Amino acid sequence: ADAVCTPQCGEGLACDAAGACVPIALPASAGTLTITGLVASPMTATPTEFGYTMSPEPPADGLFDAGDVITVAASGAAIGAFEASVTGVSDMHIDGVGYYELVDDQDTTVTWRPANDGSDIEVLFQVGWHGAPPTGVIACRAPDAAGQVVVPAVVVNELPYLGGIALFQNPSWIERVSRTVVDTAQGPIEITASSRVNVGLSH
Repeated sequence: ADAVCTPQCGEGLACDAAGACVPIALPASAGTLTITGLVASPMTATPTEFGYTMSPEPPADGLFDAGDVITVAASGAAIGAFEASVTGVSDMHIDGVGYYELVDDQDTTVTWRPANDGSDIEVLFQVGWHGAPPTGVIACRAPDAAGQVVVPAVVVNELPYLGGIALFQNPSWIERVSRTVVDTAQGPIEITASSRVNVGLSH
């Protein structure tokens, strides 16, 4: 069921799964980012009021090749300076049409074509309106070599219902990913290289 906070949460707060108002996480700057190892390299990400602006503009396709060593170096700001590298992954390919119908009391199997590149596959099924925190999330991770992940029926049963293709829903996807986690004084930061396929969902 959807979480409900009474009274409603004020500005800058969101209702969590326990029905309590908690602060919405805010972005923080790590200064200018210099990214090397891409097809168009180096690239620079400059912090602005509304996030980061990339220069040059990233290509629409083919940002990196499988096996490329991609390095991110941050100059530091609210988040201290750091440097980390990840490995480029192969393109993500899934079986079927990319639409998943979850049915109560039934397992749901998601399959893909392994690339054997040492990556992980992450499946994210979300329910909830875009612009608000999701009301239900199923998140799974498996080694690429496994070729499939099974969402157990007991987990499917807990996801809020979603009929057909609903407008403005939080997106769901299947993603091939390589990840590095950097420990900073402000907390852990994930650096990822990924190839994502958006999918449709109903329950």
